[in-house]
Amino acid sequence: SLLATHGVQVKSTRKLGEELEGIRRWDGTPLPSFLLARLKRTPGYLGGVMVGEISDLYVSDELRGLGVGSRMVKKAIEEFSKLDVHSIEVQVMVHNAGGLAFWKEMGFHEDVILIRRMNHPQE
Repeated sequence: SLLATHGVQVKSTRKLGEELEGIRRWDGTPLPSFLLARLKRTPGYLGGVMVGEISDLYVSDELRGLGVGSRMVKKAIEEFSKLDVHSIEVQVMVHNAGGLAFWKEMGFHEDVILIRRMNHPQE
């Protein structure tokens, strides 16, 4: 796998708002930044085309503002371009203004609105 190739292992999943302690190098030390991406095919009614998806981007606090995230995204875009994907998708939480601004700076634009109904709303 891509993660194994780069000496990374996933020890556990995380919940929203928790530290990203589950992503570590093989030696157990925390990974200061990472990007996870994949290829997928859209359903037939959306053209059945291959698209890239950046599912996770993380940059530790001490590396933020140094261009690390931008460099990782540019590399992912370059790799997706080699694969001739139709487009690249990213999901951003609605209240994450900083994240939305970052992705727009990287050339992404709003395209789909996802609405959600919570089965167990918090009281």
